[in-house]
This record gives sequence, C-alpha cells and structure tokens, in this order.
Amino acid sequence: MVRAVRVAALIGAVLAWAVAPNAVLAAECGKGEWIRLPDMSVPRSYPGLAALPDGNVLVLGGGSAFWQDKYDGTWDATASTEVFDFKNWTWLPGPDLNQPTGDMDTVWLNDGRLLITGGVPMFRTSLGSCDPKPFADVSDTLFYIPVASSIVFGPSIPKGGTAMATLSALPDGRALFFGLVKAFFDPVENSWTPFDVNVPGLTLVGEGHTATTLQDGRILIAGGRGDGVFWNETLIYNPKSNSWKLGPKMILGRELHAAALLANGDVMMIHGNYADANVKRSYVTDIYEVAKNRFVAGPATKYGWYKPIAVTLKDGRVMIVGGEIDEFWCNEHPYTEIYDPCTRKWTDGPHENVTHFEASAIVLPDGRVFLAGGKDNPVAEIYDPNAGCNTDGGEGTGLEDSGQVCIAPDEGSDAAGDAGGDSGDGRETAKNAPGCGCVLMTVE
Repeated sequence: MVRAVRVAALIGAVLAWAVAPNAVLAAECGKGEWIRLPDMSVPRSYPGLAALPDGNVLVLGGGSAFWQDKYDGTWDATASTEVFDFKNWTWLPGPDLNQPTGDMDTVWLNDGRLLITGGVPMFRTSLGSCDPKPFADVSDTLFYIPVASSIVFGPSIPKGGTAMATLSALPDGRALFFGLVKAFFDPVENSWTPFDVNVPGLTLVGEGHTATTLQDGRILIAGGRGDGVFWNETLIYNPKSNSWKLGPKMILGRELHAAALLANGDVMMIHGNYADANVKRSYVTDIYEVAKNRFVAGPATKYGWYKPIAVTLKDGRVMIVGGEIDEFWCNEHPYTEIYDPCTRKWTDGPHENVTHFEASAIVLPDGRVFLAGGKDNPVAEIYDPNAGCNTDGGEGTGLEDSGQVCIAPDEGSDAAGDAGGDSGDGRETAKNAPGCGCVLMTVE
C-alpha cells in the first residue's frame, strides 16, 4: 500500500559534504536544517556574496566595525574578503578590495569575471532610529578573476548615486546598473554607458527598490523611495528592444522589500516599508502575474518583515531569512518563513542559529542556501532543504529504515495528481502548479 503525504522537500540526490562534528541535529524531512559554519574573520553587514566555479563561496567586504552612542550608530566597512572552502570546512583569506565597501552589487559576466560595483564605505543611523542610512557612494568597479583568485580594477561607474542600487545580468552579456545613477556595462568594450529613463508618468527614482529578471529575460524594477515617498510604481526593461515602459502598480508602495521569482514565472513582493502608514506591516504580499500584467494580493505571512531576504529554493518554495519583524524596528530574530506555491500558504521554517539582520544570502547551484553576516555578526550558515530526507532510498540519509522517498509531482505520478486541486481562489495547486516541490511517499 502506498500513502502519499504532501510535504515540500527538495527534488534530487542527497548532497554530501564535510560537516563539522555536532553541527546538525536530526531534521524533519521537508523542513530542512540550518548548519552553522566556522565564524568569518570579522563581522560583515551587507557583504557581497558569490558562488565560485569551484563550488566555494566568496564573501566580499561588508560593515565590520559597528559602534553606537545611545541611538546614534555607525558601521565602517572592511576591504577584506574571504572564501569558504567546503572541502576543508574552513575560511581562506581572499584578495582585498581597493577600499572598504559594504552593500555592493555583484554579477557574473559571460567571460567568467565577477563584476563588483556600487555600495558604500559606511552607514549611519540618526538619533532614535534603528535604520542605518548609506553615507557616501562607491563608484569604483572591480573584477574578481577566479583563475587567479585576484581582484583587478575596472572602469568607474558615474558618481552620484550608487548606494542601494541593483545590478542585473542581461541575456546579451551586458549588465544593468539601476540606482540614482543608471548605466549599462559592456564587457566587450569594458565600459559603462550612463542613461536616463524617459517614460511619461515615471516618478520612481531607483533607491531601495528591487530588480527581478523575469523568465523571458525582461527586468522588473519595483518600488523604492525618493523624497520621502515609497513608490508603488514598477518599470520594465526589455533587452530585446532596448526599451523601457511603465509596469502595473503594486497594491502598496514599498521600499527595502524583497522580491522572489516564483516557479511559474510570477514575482512575489514581500513587505519592507509601506507607503500607507495605516497598514502597519499587515503582512500582506503582492504577486505580479506576468501573463496578465497585473498585481494581485498574495497570501499573508505570519510576521511583518523589514529588510527581508527572499530566496527561491530549487523545489519552487520561497524562504524569508534575515530582516526584522513587526511594527517595531530593532526586533531582530532567528525566524524564517517558507511559502509553498502548492498550498499558497506560509509556514514557519527552521530557526537560524543566530539573528542575521542586514545579512546577505544566495542560493548555491546544489540548492542549499548560504547566509552570511549581519549587524556586528561574523556568523555564516548553510540551509540544507533536504536535511532528513531520503530522496534516493540509499543509506546514510537517516530515513533508510522508514522507506520514505521523495518524487516530483510534475513527473506524472498518481501522487502528484492526488495532491492537486483548486485553492479556492481560482488558482490551481499541486496538480498543475510548476515548482510544487515533491510528494513524500511511504511505501509498505
């Protein structure tokens, strides 16, 4: 007899790597587990992160020295970098940046170089605020060369607004930098070309926004702030026609929010600061439906998130990490939440080992999540979505005696069909929804 129980779990083979003693407790299949790594050499707030071709992770700069007098605070960035070596489970020193920098942007170019640009040398908080603001800009461009493990200079980006910007890779090999300064980087010419967006009715300026690459290669710019206003506007860049147009307005104006690309191609906007003070972080999300070119209300989260990080897991679920919660800032916490596109619901995820406000995170090619740093924080962690799951029936996974295996619902299984249906709001769930994770089968 086969019983199908729908849980979210990563599809694929169990990942094997060296784990420090006692680093992982027993995990429930489908929930995953956070694994604390050895501490970095210094605290790093808003560090740059990049998965290297050899499977290791490069961590760049970040706010290192934090000091505070009552509510006035400053963090000064570091120029140091380091590489986490998974094979030896240790940190290795990397090449220094040309100057202390935090909150920089990075993107891999087609020629194998890592483009590093933007950021700030320090953040400052004003009296009574727990929200640090960028102080000055970094206009230098650097390249990390993996083969030589070196950092070299590139052409400077135009000055005057590189903080709180975004950097996106384009299908033709160029990179789009969008902030108060806007420019394209051409790796062939090795040069920046500044530009202005001349779209009638546009007020969005390019600070505190998000930039999401859609499945068709277009770039969705959403929200942000300017002159004390939180925008609900969106802007869409089409690299094929090299053109800009206004997108649909979000339901709420947002800044310092997160955006997650869903497996079906839509985009979810998650919290941040709202334009409507009456909302008080009512935990709502907005979903951009690409096919209908509109925003609709998404499912509410358990917590209200400020400066969250949203990562899309390989099985299609979305995880929120880092950030602060609820209507009172300075409420740092180790909580996470996970969105299941099959049920369209948020549930509690496993707690991080420590709080990671003002951290950075990336999804590694093998599906794990690498989370590093935070305010006055040298801690890095790995989230393994597959911890506790036996996806191939082999030994050493912790479930070899239970007979539990994980199969993908989009592979035509009966279990996938049983798990499907209508969500009650006109949206179909597991049966036809892309990226619905997997079905856990218990075979007796």
